[in-house]
Amino acid sequence: MAMNRMEGRRCVVTGAGSGIGRASALRFAQEGLPGTLQMTEPTGPETYATVETAVGLLTLRVPGLLHTPVGENVHVAWAPEAVHLFDAATDKRVG
Repeated sequence: MAMNRMEGRRCVVTGAGSGIGRASALRFAQEGLPGTLQMTEPTGPETYATVETAVGLLTLRVPGLLHTPVGENVHVAWAPEAVHLFDAATDKRVG
């Protein structure tokens, strides 16, 4: 298994609304990051999951029923077309 090149590191991508900044943000999102599943809550056709990562807690909406037990190590990655980027200063969506 290939090691995640971001493991043990953090990054802040500025200028993620376009160009190289956007491409970098989408690439990092696609590579994902390791974490530990903290909670799952099935809500019918999807499951909400909370994952503890090096950058904090992430709440995810996962299609279908998630069968991974709480406490398991997981790897969270996003499909680039599903990533929504927000401006930290204005909290408005960019791109």
